[in-house]
Amino acid sequence: SQAKKVIYLQRVNIPIEFDKIDYTRGYQNSIINDIKEKSGCVKVFMHDPETKNSTEGILEVIGNEDSIESLKMLLQTHLEYFNSYQEKDQTSRDLSKQMNKINSNYGDAYYGGEGHKSQGNPNAKRRNKKY
Repeated sequence: SQAKKVIYLQRVNIPIEFDKIDYTRGYQNSIINDIKEKSGCVKVFMHDPETKNSTEGILEVIGNEDSIESLKMLLQTHLEYFNSYQEKDQTSRDLSKQMNKINSNYGDAYYGGEGHKSQGNPNAKRRNKKY
């Protein structure tokens, strides 16, 4: 029975919620590839939703029974961090908006408000002046 676990490959399709597909994939499939390597699965491939109305993609997995179970545990652990990732991402976007607002307000105050034309560097005239 133990020999059958090692030899026989299985194909399993794991549904992935639409909003978690990119998070599961990772940049240039880095997460999927990492999980594949750690689990020992032969093939791991993300299928995008088939229609616009689909609410999930499919993670196709080929491996022996043990490697597929390992992959499922790794995937579950990865997906448990999804909410934390979303919160961090939202915080980052909020901070960027605040910084852009501060920078635009600072620029207006520094240059005398909207419509102000810079007078240039006053020292430039002195440097070019011939004595």
